[in-house]
Amino acid sequence: MDLVQIETLTDAQAEELCELYQHEWWCKGRTLDDVRVMLEASSLIVAFAERETGRLVAFSRLLTDFSLRGMIYDVIVAKEWRSQQVGRRLVDAIVTHPRLQRIEYLWLCCAPDMVPFYEKWGFDVIADDRKWMMRVQRPGTAAIAKVTAHE
Repeated sequence: MDLVQIETLTDAQAEELCELYQHEWWCKGRTLDDVRVMLEASSLIVAFAERETGRLVAFSRLLTDFSLRGMIYDVIVAKEWRSQQVGRRLVDAIVTHPRLQRIEYLWLCCAPDMVPFYEKWGFDVIADDRKWMMRVQRPGTAAIAKVTAHE
């Protein structure tokens, strides 16, 4: 498993990320333009690519102030690289990243079946009376929002 950690994506890797998104229920339908804008606006990217080919195999991004709060988004591993510890390497790289060590709270949202995976790094399910809220602002995203809200 000869992978290299990267924090910026080439144009080809952005296209590969867009393709990875098309195979997951939670991000299917994202356009290449959406992906490019998202990459530009993300605070930090933590990803892995094949050393020899540069092909993107794992990706995550964060929105953060690098001091108090950070939110992890889009943790994704190419299907052919799953069960090879790449997801573990990706989360390890996030939680140990030097730029994130001052953060007081690191957040993520995941499907219920992924909870045991993230608990290995000290993430806990928050049991309180607060509710995540969102407002759908773009046509076509409402279906994904409804599925996410019911899980």
